[in-house]
Amino acid sequence: MMDRRAFIGTAAMGALMLSSRAYAQPAQRLPRVVLVRLNTPVAKLPDDRYVRVFVGGLRDLGWIDGRNFVIDLRSTEGWYDQMPRVMQEVLASPVAVIVSNDIGVFAARRLTDTVPIVAVDTDGLVGAGAASLARPGGNLTGSTGEVGLTEISIKRLELLKEAAPKVSRVAFLTEMGPIWGPITNDPSWRGSIEAAARLLGQTIVWVGASMPEDLEVAFDVISKARANGLLVDGIVPAPLRRSILEFAARQGLPAIYTDRATGPELGGLMSYAPDYAELWKRAATFVDKILKGAKPGELPIEQPTTFELVINLKTAKALGLTIPQSLLLRAEVI
Repeated sequence: MMDRRAFIGTAAMGALMLSSRAYAQPAQRLPRVVLVRLNTPVAKLPDDRYVRVFVGGLRDLGWIDGRNFVIDLRSTEGWYDQMPRVMQEVLASPVAVIVSNDIGVFAARRLTDTVPIVAVDTDGLVGAGAASLARPGGNLTGSTGEVGLTEISIKRLELLKEAAPKVSRVAFLTEMGPIWGPITNDPSWRGSIEAAARLLGQTIVWVGASMPEDLEVAFDVISKARANGLLVDGIVPAPLRRSILEFAARQGLPAIYTDRATGPELGGLMSYAPDYAELWKRAATFVDKILKGAKPGELPIEQPTTFELVINLKTAKALGLTIPQSLLLRAEVI
């Protein structure tokens, strides 16, 4: 246990100490935009796909790092319980705008009601500081993934069934610990998914994992339940996902993920999610307006309009699956 805590502490310190070259520049008067990622390793932040999309979007709008603003990049590296510390460190210095998603948004909102916050693909904004999507008020704006949470989970079950018709027992691997527990243990959410699964001829096996030591138990539950399909929730910490991919491959489990980068691009079967790149590019538009004087509470919160289905054909072949043409026509195949 001590070793695990020491490791988490080291990761947290890396997250807190990270900053862009902004700190090295004598440009204190330039507006500071802080982007906080949840899962990307600190060392890889400058090359993170969505960081690059966001910074590129700002560049297209005339914002050049070090010239008329400074960008400060932070990450919890997947250890979500460190987010409050990261946000406290962010707010220790003047900030023009905070950009983050999910628990990053909620942590920032609990600490400040004045610094503008741009959320990216974050559910639950109404109730976390926004009065409504159309007129959020306060210091919060951005984009929500609320299409909603239950509906997109059901859609993933449908797509998994279409790709692998024999799947009848789906292990729904999520995070049911202290960070996301209130959401993932919500009876109405779970009940709706179970009801939809029954209509598809499926049974849901609920499995939770928050730390590396949880995985052995989770995999044992999945095996004993004889699950023959897997849905990996996006709130499962990133440091666990490689092990999950390897487990699915060993067990021959068709699996659907909530992010192409941690699913099919790493060898998983498929993913279905909003077009995250588009949402991060739109975040740059919100920041542009705020830096030019707009009040975040007067900028309507946007919902995703485009979604990506990505299928790894090599993995499908390894699993002995023939993906229907009707599904391939809707997907990006890799």
